[in-house]
Amino acid sequence: MDKNEILAKSRRENQYKDPVEQAAFQKANDAALTVGIIVCVLLTTLHRQMLGVADFGVWTVDWAIMATVYIVRSVKLRKKSDLVLALLGVGLFLGFLWFYLRSELGIF
Repeated sequence: MDKNEILAKSRRENQYKDPVEQAAFQKANDAALTVGIIVCVLLTTLHRQMLGVADFGVWTVDWAIMATVYIVRSVKLRKKSDLVLALLGVGLFLGFLWFYLRSELGIF
């Protein structure tokens, strides 16, 4: 491939992708994941203080969201670190789902 072909291919691949917008979206995504964890900690603490038991439902939802984010990132970016985080997120989601089903619904 010559220089012009490479540039044309790059333009096609990066069409509608503003680097500043992508960076802002990435920061917003990271902030949302952090806020999600903080809210889960607060809700779980409040639930435990008020009712005496932990609420695993909020953690189940949070880890499902996180697992999805890292699965998509690992597929799109092909980064091993994102794949590891995706697998960890899926494992935590399944664990919290099991705790939720067991504690709230009496299954298992």
